[in-house]
Amino acid sequence: MWPLLLAALVHPGDRIWLTGDSLAHGLVEPLRKLAVTEGHAFGSDTVPGTSIISWSTADLTPLRRFRPTLVVIVLGANDAYMKPHVQTGPFMARFHRRMGQTGIRLVWVGMPKLPLSIRPTYVRNLILETGVVYLDSRPVTIPMWEDQLHPTFKGREIWATWIWKELHREQAAVDTTRAGSRGQGSAQAP
Repeated sequence: MWPLLLAALVHPGDRIWLTGDSLAHGLVEPLRKLAVTEGHAFGSDTVPGTSIISWSTADLTPLRRFRPTLVVIVLGANDAYMKPHVQTGPFMARFHRRMGQTGIRLVWVGMPKLPLSIRPTYVRNLILETGVVYLDSRPVTIPMWEDQLHPTFKGREIWATWIWKELHREQAAVDTTRAGSRGQGSAQAP
């Protein structure tokens, strides 16, 4: 058993990359502003309407060219709409494997509280099964547009500020730096 450490998810000098769907797209500018203010390089590749399925085969060249040290993923709302939901599972495994091969620290930001007509539990469980660091956004009060899926401009600012604080909060992480270690370990927001 590896010992637990407390560490922030974002480190001084990190090169931060944001990737995902329309929810991520709305976070680009507020997160960029927060990152750049602290001296971080910030890049993004967000495509509205995409899903875990589409990102599982997406071109990762822009990400590799940017050479991030931390990737923030906001993805899965469109998968929560799909039926049957089980089709997402193999694509999640492929997406996570491809992202993991980059050797970059990954943080997945969970979807905000969504309307009951959407079933995000299946997607959230798929994310958690990967062992990636997961930030649960459901408790955050985020003003939404009439569609009850996309944050308003103010909602984007609130959500981005919450994400930024969570990235800076000390979180439990497994220390895998000892000899014989396999993998990076992971942390999960309580």
